[in-house]
Amino acid sequence: MTALSACIDLGALDLAQWISSFVAKENIPKTLCLCNALVDALAKCGDVDGAMEVFDQMFERNIISWMSVIDGLAMHNRGMEAVRMFETMKASGIKQDVVAFIGVLKACSHGCLVSDGGHYFASLTTEFGFEPRIEHYGCMVDLFSRAGMVEEAMEFVRAMPIKPNPVVWRTLIAACRIHDNLQLGENVTKRLIKEEPLYGSNYVLLSNLRSKQEMGEEVGNQIHNGPTRNAKSYGI
Repeated sequence: MTALSACIDLGALDLAQWISSFVAKENIPKTLCLCNALVDALAKCGDVDGAMEVFDQMFERNIISWMSVIDGLAMHNRGMEAVRMFETMKASGIKQDVVAFIGVLKACSHGCLVSDGGHYFASLTTEFGFEPRIEHYGCMVDLFSRAGMVEEAMEFVRAMPIKPNPVVWRTLIAACRIHDNLQLGENVTKRLIKEEPLYGSNYVLLSNLRSKQEMGEEVGNQIHNGPTRNAKSYGI
């Protein structure tokens, strides 16, 4: 299992697959811990189908088994499959915990499943009585951001009952840059700089936003002034 942990750290898919084959070939007893480690390593290294195969052959499963598969599917943009797996886990009688919802919210985020994500976030409290953690709020901000709903992400942050952490702010800033909401991104970055004035990456974020804004303005000017310049270049 130590070797499998090393595979995850190194992203060594070939080695993870070799260990899985070796376990099967040598008829090594497939304990719950070993199978969980195999599923986790294969999924995180990129062989989600191989992880699913090990999972399907397990005689015993716990919440770690299920979440390893769900996280693996989510990581590799198979959000709908991850959500279906989460529902199957619920139906199997596995007791949910607050961490399990981080996995399904990540799946919804990677799959841009906004409605499903909202449902699971609400059910965290209404159905299971858990208090959302900052990680759950962060997943929702990421979900809105990936779906291009930057304003909704900002409103969600403003309504949070707990203070957003830098990860939440950086997720929002990245979304602003990707979806060209540059003014909002700059405002959020300035706020983040006030909270973390010594964190150099924040200044890089601000610089990147301003560079993109200046580039957009330059392109806009070229489009606006292009015909005139072209005419002059041809002596017209």
